Amino acid sequence: MNRCANGNPAPTGRPGPRWSVQAWSLVGLGYLAAFGAATVAAVYTLAGRADRLPGWFVDVYDGLVYAGVLVAAVAFLVGRRRLGLSRSELGLPPRKEAFSAGSLGAVAAAYLVMRTAFAVLALFPQPESAKASEVLNTGMSTGRILLWSATAGVVEEALLLALPVAVMTRMRWPWPAQLAVLVALRLPFHLYYGVQFLAQAVIWAGGLLFVYRRYRVLWPFALAHFLYDTISQSLYGRANPLLGAALLVLGGFSMVCVARGRFGRTT
Repeated sequence: MNRCANGNPAPTGRPGPRWSVQAWSLVGLGYLAAFGAATVAAVYTLAGRADRLPGWFVDVYDGLVYAGVLVAAVAFLVGRRRLGLSRSELGLPPRKEAFSAGSLGAVAAAYLVMRTAFAVLALFPQPESAKASEVLNTGMSTGRILLWSATAGVVEEALLLALPVAVMTRMRWPWPAQLAVLVALRLPFHLYYGVQFLAQAVIWAGGLLFVYRRYRVLWPFALAHFLYDTISQSLYGRANPLLGAALLVLGGFSMVCVARGRFGRTT
């Protein structure tokens, strides 16, 4: 049974307007704080004006991105204390449930989703803004790749998946409405990929939602995001293709299990 932060059972009825306003305010403010800078950078890049970003903005950009971890932590704390969302609703169940036999399968399935989404994106002509973004990401040190990837995994999956799904599930929104929101949240700070990113966002958000609704634990999705980013940067040397292939095979098997209802925790 899900429980609120005060230990009482989580409400089973649809929340009222006041709760809904507070919940979406939390989602929105968390989004602006964590991804506002990235959205600004994406808009400038899409417009071909990345070189005109203010110097002070460029200097503090990495710090603003890394601060997203703190933003996510505060958002989850407010979600628990103010909205009464339980740990399980936020994808943070007790350790025994969080590290079950299905955890590795969830990691692989989420990795497969990301790999498929970016493969679809590669089918479209790549805009100059996306090429410029790739140039900016080349030459990163190993330490920076690790830190950047870990931050992206934790912050994006916490604020773009776990928190909004917790809110929408409590509000009893159907999955198509949930998908629409998750796609909308992924779009702004990826605008430099061009309009074709919409196709990727649907696959990305839809696949993650499909798995997450059946295995509501946050850390496998954050780890899958980290693994995708680091593997795409060839961080593991000769083991890179082997690790990627193993995750794809296990991810395919896990997806079949999810589809057949033989996998996951839904509470």
